[in-house]
Amino acid sequence: MNKDDIIQSQIEPLLDYFQKVIPINNEEKHLVTEFFKPRLYRKKQYVLQEGDVCNQFNFIVRGCLRMYKIEYFHFAKDSMITKRWGRFLGI
Repeated sequence: MNKDDIIQSQIEPLLDYFQKVIPINNEEKHLVTEFFKPRLYRKKQYVLQEGDVCNQFNFIVRGCLRMYKIEYFHFAKDSMITKRWGRFLGI
């Protein structure tokens, strides 16, 4: 299996998702394959850290993701930390 075949197999869940939402043609599939790059995150690895600017979209195929959001309130002394869990098993 060459590199292009591996990348294509990793992009397939995203293409399947798009196909369920709205039919896409071969040209659009090619664009998705060109612009979306698969990335593997290890356990406890950060996707984005404080101070980083989010300049990409993430499509989770499988796994668990913990998100924190710090909300600042002008009328309260302390900020509030909101924690959310997302569990993804594929489409």
